[in-house]
Amino acid sequence: MFAALLSGCSTTPQQTKAPTVLTQQQAHFLAEKLATGKYGWVIGESGIIHSSPPRLRNGEWFWRWRRGSGGGDMEITVTFAPDGSSPDVRYEYYSGAVYIR
Repeated sequence: MFAALLSGCSTTPQQTKAPTVLTQQQAHFLAEKLATGKYGWVIGESGIIHSSPPRLRNGEWFWRWRRGSGGGDMEITVTFAPDGSSPDVRYEYYSGAVYIR
């Protein structure tokens, strides 16, 4: 009986699937999609055109898009894990205008 129990056991190690690392092209597409999905209302119809590709920085993909406008400058920053998980999308608007009430 003991031999029957052992025959179902395997001594080969379980293979764990390594996390998939996105290519730069895939990361670029994802960054633009995340930025447009969250801040499309700010970007407008022109959208993101000819943005620079993201780069791996400190173990994560980092992508930044900037555009100047008459009233100031806008910047969208997207970061995510090498496999595309844990996205963080941030928007900032910079202006030198003085507002008087």
